[in-house]
Amino acid sequence: MAYLWAKSLRSQGIPNNSEYPDFYELFESLLQYVVKNESRKLVLCIDQFHEVLKTDRSLMNAICKLMNEERYYNSFMIILSSNAIGYVENSLISQIGSLAFQISAFLKLKPLRFIDLVCYFDSSNTQKCMNIYSICGGNPGFWAYFDINESFRDNICRVFLHKESQLYKIVIHEVSTHLRELNVYTTLLASLAEGREKLNDIFNHTLYSRPKISVYLKNLMSHEYVEKVFSY
Repeated sequence: MAYLWAKSLRSQGIPNNSEYPDFYELFESLLQYVVKNESRKLVLCIDQFHEVLKTDRSLMNAICKLMNEERYYNSFMIILSSNAIGYVENSLISQIGSLAFQISAFLKLKPLRFIDLVCYFDSSNTQKCMNIYSICGGNPGFWAYFDINESFRDNICRVFLHKESQLYKIVIHEVSTHLRELNVYTTLLASLAEGREKLNDIFNHTLYSRPKISVYLKNLMSHEYVEKVFSY
């Protein structure tokens, strides 16, 4: 991974000391270049950092080493971004150990509000906005696929039901990215989608054991694919 990053930086005119640098050398060369040539602070955002960290802990070691260098004090900020909520909340700390103390803060982005969707579409048609929000929630990535000028039915057919649409297999893609045994999880999700929300109803429909259903539902909840709702 560090090799590919270094190659990409060289193609943009940012030199590296080595063709095969480690993460520390890579970040240091980038920081030196920015400070020297642009005389301003560096904000480095590493998107989906968990994909690297799961297989190579040296990424976090390099970040912490760089942060402890006095000569770079207050000259840069590193943002680690991830959509693997379950991993960050349940596994990250145990994997990096004491290095977790070097992380300044954790920020979990909440779904955007309904009023944000109204402003996004700049529409006074409250009914259409409510329909879209009821399907997409506060995820602006899904909003972009909807056309506020089309009927709700046409939007659903075009965005979700057409086999060539980008969201046709979004559930399978998302679940398979973070969880194993895809057939079990999709069976449970399909059961929930058809209105079987109680443990006994899911058991009668899937014939999975109750303990197994509970464990798999817990995994789905940890990734926020489903939510446990308590009655008042």
